Amino acid sequence: MDLAIPDDDENVYNEDNEEYTLFIIDTETTGQNGLSIFHPNNQILQIVCYNVASLEIYSQICNPGENLYITPENTNIHKIGRSIIDTYGIPLRDCLTNLLAFVTRRANGKKVVMVAHSAPFDYFMILKSLTEELQMDLGINETNHQWLWF
Repeated sequence: MDLAIPDDDENVYNEDNEEYTLFIIDTETTGQNGLSIFHPNNQILQIVCYNVASLEIYSQICNPGENLYITPENTNIHKIGRSIIDTYGIPLRDCLTNLLAFVTRRANGKKVVMVAHSAPFDYFMILKSLTEELQMDLGINETNHQWLWF
């Protein structure tokens, strides 16, 4: 899977571009400040993805597992606590599988442009969660997916 952040001068999207499909994406996380983004305690709690062309939204609370700690600071920001995760969360693997299905169906064979408030952070949070095993299970490879992040 090619999840790329293009150069600043690379103009890949405009309204008339038939090669790309535009999405806006955001993640909410446990907020383990001070830890590496790849630390196992930094986890995705929610994924929201908006397809600009169809005006459709994918929004899902994710349950990354039992050893979950959400900082009080982040709970105050996004209002997602343990009770919300336990009530509405689905396994993180299923959140990602559903996200990829949502994007793939709406991209309709076009390349994907992802716009995010904090693209490097959201990019790495999703990338670290898309293990090689999950990529293989979903049939993701460099020839059938290309997401550009802004």
